[in-house]
Amino acid sequence: MKKITEHKLNIQKDYQYRALHRGIFFQRQWHRNRLLLVEYLSFLSPNDNVADVGCGSGNVVLRFNNQVKQIIGFDYNNEALKFLLEKLKENNISNASVAELDILNNISQKHRSFFDKIIFNEIIEHFDEKDVKKVLANLKLMLKNDGEILITTPNYQLSPWPMLEFLIDKFNIYPSLWGEQHKTKFTPQKLCSLCKENGLSLVQTGTFGLFSPFLAVIGHTPADFIARAEIKHLKLFGPQIYAVFKKS
Repeated sequence: MKKITEHKLNIQKDYQYRALHRGIFFQRQWHRNRLLLVEYLSFLSPNDNVADVGCGSGNVVLRFNNQVKQIIGFDYNNEALKFLLEKLKENNISNASVAELDILNNISQKHRSFFDKIIFNEIIEHFDEKDVKKVLANLKLMLKNDGEILITTPNYQLSPWPMLEFLIDKFNIYPSLWGEQHKTKFTPQKLCSLCKENGLSLVQTGTFGLFSPFLAVIGHTPADFIARAEIKHLKLFGPQIYAVFKKS
């Protein structure tokens, strides 16, 4: 079964962690915005069992472990999981763990209908469209009834994302995205339609990240303020889509 391409492009094991803490100002804010989104939506609750699927070096796990009952970071990249496990040990975090997972493969019985919440941050676009239904079916298998999943992905409709992607590729800011990492190009309508076809009902959706990453040049406080405003008000135009779906 063909895996997503991140490891083949030599993404370093601590990439997301470094980008959040030591990246260029707009790169730091881009990763901060994903955490602000989870926080602003009040997506997590103290009694939740949570899966961060495609966790990478673990920004979500490290940020939200103290707000939930249990959180597991899933990834197929063993080096990234080792990095995250070291961070969990360094910080004496006992309610978080890691597990290897290729979301295109069968889901183990112990992880079926186990999670109250799943976070799937900027992963779904890395799959060919023919594989997206399998991905969504497996994510649904992991959710309890009435469990929810938060999905984010680049927005290819009425947003500056295609231009940003072109510039990222042109200046080699990140391993090549267009046609290599990003296999399926989503619009809000396309994401909602595919999830609905797979038995997930829409709870809420919107876009974010239009101005806030660039405002970080003057500081994260004003950038965070604008990021929250974008999540609340920016239904279109933002370069990133967010959507919450429920398994009903």
